[in-house]
Amino acid sequence: MYEAQENSLPDYEGGIVTHEFLRTLASYLEPDEEFDIQTAGFTKCRFPVLAKRHVVRNDEVLHADLSSHEPIKR
Repeated sequence: MYEAQENSLPDYEGGIVTHEFLRTLASYLEPDEEFDIQTAGFTKCRFPVLAKRHVVRNDEVLHADLSSHEPIKR
């Protein structure tokens, strides 16, 4: 569900096709329903790990990218 980059590899960062699909899916959910998609993996057996979460609600799509490192502030 990803568009291809110029080098024919999937565009994991953009995910335009995925986002369009999830927005369409959101319109079919009842107001109190929620569809939670969590994915984790890697490409070509190397790091960085690709981890994402999409939460689809009625007319709303939320996205979290879990693959970046953020420092914990004291």
